[in-house]
Amino acid sequence: MKHKLLKVLAVSTVLFSGSQIINFNHINNSVSAASKSYKAYTGRKSITYKDKTGKMTITGVEALHMMYSDYSSAGSQIIVYGTFTNTSKRAISPQDFANNHFLFYQVKSSKWHELTPVAPIVMTPTKHIDNLSNNGEDKTRPHKTVKFAITDDDPISLSDHQKVVVRAYKEVEASRKLASKTLTSPETQNAMDHNDVPYNKNPYTSASQRKAIREANDPNRKPKKQKNDTYDGDEYLNKEALLVKPFRQDFEVWTKKKYSPTYVTVLEFYLTNNSQKQLSVSDFLNKHVSITADSSLNLTNQVDFPINPRVDEGLRKAQGSLAPNESTMVALAHISNNEYKSTIETTIKNNSGKNIGISRSKFKIAYPTNN
Repeated sequence: MKHKLLKVLAVSTVLFSGSQIINFNHINNSVSAASKSYKAYTGRKSITYKDKTGKMTITGVEALHMMYSDYSSAGSQIIVYGTFTNTSKRAISPQDFANNHFLFYQVKSSKWHELTPVAPIVMTPTKHIDNLSNNGEDKTRPHKTVKFAITDDDPISLSDHQKVVVRAYKEVEASRKLASKTLTSPETQNAMDHNDVPYNKNPYTSASQRKAIREANDPNRKPKKQKNDTYDGDEYLNKEALLVKPFRQDFEVWTKKKYSPTYVTVLEFYLTNNSQKQLSVSDFLNKHVSITADSSLNLTNQVDFPINPRVDEGLRKAQGSLAPNESTMVALAHISNNEYKSTIETTIKNNSGKNIGISRSKFKIAYPTNN
């Protein structure tokens, strides 16, 4: 009887021990599976990090030289674009998730410069980017997806096509790198805040405008040697000056004195004095520019209420003269109680008064200003 009891106890002990080993192994597998619940991978032009709290894909970068409305420098920035899906049960901001799982490096010829992109973006070139910037700062609700933008506003000197290395981590600086991708910015260009150049009609977004303004701003640029005035569709050039073709903006302006809007149509020109003497802006425009429309158009350089700092300065410049080698934007305005919907044609004339090119206004913007 004693021997049988001992056998039963022995068998029970073995079975109990075995069950414990099986359970222990099962717990280890669960921990291992949980530790693999994160991953990072790259696409042709993207890098993604994903874990149980969210999924973020960095989709692109953009390098910009920012300028104030008077065309003076406002520094530089590198904007990072991406999408973020919050898969957790609490609200998370994209900039916090990015800072936890990504490192960004501006690539230079002899070194990498670490970037710290955040939101909101102080100077946003377009209203769309401004909205993306707000998404970058605001907390994304659980199980929602947003597109976002964050920026580093203190990069070192920008390259023409700036490269940025993006690295993904389970935890930044606390775990090993999971994936790496080099993203390249489109051509580095000048840009202004969208409040200075309304909405998406920033003149720098036009390749021809960017090229012409870049050439006009080049301190080493010399006037082309020529016998006659020239017009290539983007700019007019003679021995006196370089004139970038105009672009049109329509403003809806509310003033303190009026309870109904005033509509202002503005034509902006970018003008550079190539000569070695003072250049009268009004004399130059009267000689070389003829502006017509299919309805009444009364252009003036004097408006008795503010529109915005950029246009106000352009109107003031149109009343004066340019010093040798000086460049500026000049503006002419049409004031009306009704929205101006007609097409405007700008005809360029050479020194002999002959028409050598026509530019039709293509841009139309409604932009409210409270004064």
